[in-house]
Amino acid sequence: MSAPLKKVLEERYAYTPCDVIFTGYDRAQCRPRIKKQRAGFGKVQIYYGGTVYGGKRNPFILFEALSSSPPEVAENIEIVFAGGSLQSLRRLVLEHNLSTNVRFLGTVRYEDSLAISGASDLGLVLTWDSPLDEGSIPGKIFDFVCMRTPIIFLGYKLGAAADLIEEYRLGW
Repeated sequence: MSAPLKKVLEERYAYTPCDVIFTGYDRAQCRPRIKKQRAGFGKVQIYYGGTVYGGKRNPFILFEALSSSPPEVAENIEIVFAGGSLQSLRRLVLEHNLSTNVRFLGTVRYEDSLAISGASDLGLVLTWDSPLDEGSIPGKIFDFVCMRTPIIFLGYKLGAAADLIEEYRLGW
């Protein structure tokens, strides 16, 4: 729970005590980052694991930036998505002509998601770009912290997730 969400709950349920407790991560599950074996310079890999909520939590702005980048930049970036319900995302990839930049893994086990995160250069965290999502802190942030993967954050800039990433210098 985040401070903004605590405030909402306190206003709604005045006689019920609540407190802010971050999800965190299990240190026993965190292994040292898995380094990719690269022959020379490889593509920058950005990883997202989970559900993409069309219209609320989606990587549209990242796709816009990548599709308008010079070819010599775009060809060196790969975005990997793991999770279910990604059909709307597949259409977005085609609309932006990014089929060579985006890979879909389907649903993966949690342990495999951590390994992919650790092998990636950047982790993607999405929230809804709306004050209605101000109190949301996706658990994926803590997985990226666990695996020491720098974060790219897209979403509500005044929200709890953005504050957490900025305060602890977890990414951009």
